Amino acid sequence: MTKRHFYKKRPIIGPVEEVVISNGDKKKHRVLARVDTGADFSTICEKLASSVGFERIVRELKKVERIIKKPTKYVKQEKNILKRIKGVTGVVLVRQTAGLTRRVFVPLKIKIANRIIKTQVTIIKRTHMKYPMIIGREDLQREGFIVDPKRRR
Repeated sequence: MTKRHFYKKRPIIGPVEEVVISNGDKKKHRVLARVDTGADFSTICEKLASSVGFERIVRELKKVERIIKKPTKYVKQEKNILKRIKGVTGVVLVRQTAGLTRRVFVPLKIKIANRIIKTQVTIIKRTHMKYPMIIGREDLQREGFIVDPKRRR
């Protein structure tokens, strides 16, 4: 197979895409998502997570947030507290410009460019951001998307 044919089979998406998300139930939400090749994982904001069906997890995270003020790199107790929240599938430590943050993974189905992706997304406060969701590099690579920065919605 030549390179030209290989790239023709891969879906091309732009920097902002409309996605349909659901957590496995009948509820589906259409949102605009930012495609971020610099982000490792896909992320949704707390408000969107609550409307999709993760409101209990968001409430628990707010309770735990009071206990865990500043995440540190090697504290297993913090990770264990977060993993005990029902519905959380994992915990990851993320470096940001503001410092370290600990995020939890939840399962989610994302439909983007007519492809359905079953993935794990992190939940974080994104109220100050323009888009309630980020599509990260892990999901882009798994599905073989090509990101065209010139492409507009």
